[in-house]
Amino acid sequence: MSELIEFTEFIKDKSANTIKSYKQQYNKLKKIVDAEMEQSIDIQNISEKNILEFVTGEANLNSQQALLNIAIMIRKMKKSPTSKLQKQRDENKEKLKGFVKEKNEKLKNSGLPSYQDLLDYLSFLYESKRWTDFIINYLLIYYHTRNEDVNFELVPFKRDIKENKDINYLWYSKRAKKATLYRRNYKTAGKYGMKTDTITDPKFLNAIKEIFECRKKGIEGCDVFIPNKENVGYYVMKSTLDNLGETLYNKIIVNHFRNNLDKLKEISESRGTSLNTLYENYDIDKK
Repeated sequence: MSELIEFTEFIKDKSANTIKSYKQQYNKLKKIVDAEMEQSIDIQNISEKNILEFVTGEANLNSQQALLNIAIMIRKMKKSPTSKLQKQRDENKEKLKGFVKEKNEKLKNSGLPSYQDLLDYLSFLYESKRWTDFIINYLLIYYHTRNEDVNFELVPFKRDIKENKDINYLWYSKRAKKATLYRRNYKTAGKYGMKTDTITDPKFLNAIKEIFECRKKGIEGCDVFIPNKENVGYYVMKSTLDNLGETLYNKIIVNHFRNNLDKLKEISESRGTSLNTLYENYDIDKK
């Protein structure tokens, strides 16, 4: 059995997107290892010292972390020591926290739009009948979704959500006058499981009805939320105010509710993110 096949089996309980990302990073690390060793060799056969030497050649700390994660998982899979790799990963984490604080300070000084600005833009989208953009922004603002959460299939029957258990669905029930978002394919799905959100807001439901009407009329593209599934973040960004994107939207929202613990817990649960992570990465006023 090849190392990649064994590794894929080792991570089989992760979400489809996570598995895809891990395999991409595995291939990247394998390419680096082969180039450095001047031969094709399994990652499991490389010492921690050499892995550190190869990986720390990456200028970007986030890239280093991604490769270290793969190396650590490979070694855990083979029950090999990982202490040196984990130590470097922990040191990198502390450096990244400093970078996040610096970036948040710059954002604070540059003057991000307010939470009310996001709500005003949402109203503008509705009044302009930009239905797909309205739905994406609504979910970002009120359900604190990540990019991958809005990569869903809009369906009219509940039975449709059983078609593919690896993707997200937005089911609209005309009879029950509600919409349900099923989030299965997201970064921390393996830890938090499928998330289900029921939405009864009349404007949200009307936007969905309008999209189904345009489907009936055969208007090309009117019901497409994400034209290219490989570039979800780009299309989410295009739909948002000033091309801010999901991450900055969440920073604005977390900052607005920073003194409301119940709301922060709601955001944490919805995103599958710990409260500590919210404070560390999204609170631009955090010192």
